[in-house]
Amino acid sequence: MKINADQLALLDSYSSNSYASELVKHCKSIFPLIYDSLHEKTLRTNIAKLIETAGRSKVTQRGPLQLYFDMAVTLGSEFETDPMYSDFSFESDQSPMKNQLEISLSLHEKFSTYIENVIGEDSKHAKNFLTSLEVEMFSNIHKINFIESMHKLLCDVYPQKYEFLGRDKINALIELGTKKFKYDNASAKIQAIYIMLMFVIGHGFEKDLFHQNENIFNSNAHDDFYILKSKGFIVRFINALVL
Repeated sequence: MKINADQLALLDSYSSNSYASELVKHCKSIFPLIYDSLHEKTLRTNIAKLIETAGRSKVTQRGPLQLYFDMAVTLGSEFETDPMYSDFSFESDQSPMKNQLEISLSLHEKFSTYIENVIGEDSKHAKNFLTSLEVEMFSNIHKINFIESMHKLLCDVYPQKYEFLGRDKINALIELGTKKFKYDNASAKIQAIYIMLMFVIGHGFEKDLFHQNENIFNSNAHDDFYILKSKGFIVRFINALVL
């Protein structure tokens, strides 16, 4: 029996729907705060988008897809294009001799190392970061020596993540954040909190599939407002991972 293109597309659709249902259940079990905040319909829609994105990296099987989802929630849904996570790509051209299962096993080991070193046992590193962030008011950030000030800030508030990523990747993040920050007449503080959000939630935090940011910067407000709203977003992000 021959299977034509339309039948193959239908089979792919059935598989995607099945995987989406499984990932919704997985999310409800592992990341209940995300499940509750998005509700099942939106969550399923966004998971379908993620499955489509994963497919472009030839991630199509059940196990690799679950790992891809876990990494998307933890690192940001655009982690494959994030300069911080260039070592976490599923793209087969980085490992041309490996299939998706072999690539997934390798990435699972790297991801587990990230969790151990950045989130920490019993989430202690992530929780300590929130404690540091709570009292941080970005008062030592100025346009002069902005890059070095950002390095010091990120290292001070979240040393485990800073050390794990290394200075070169942080440099790339700061450079990208400076280019992406398009808000007129904003202070150095607001630029710093924007890059902090990229550092914690991922470079695509403004359109992340699983962590909704409420368009923090789309208003005319005092610096303290942006800092307060951004801190709230970061707290929700960390809580979604550890609670």
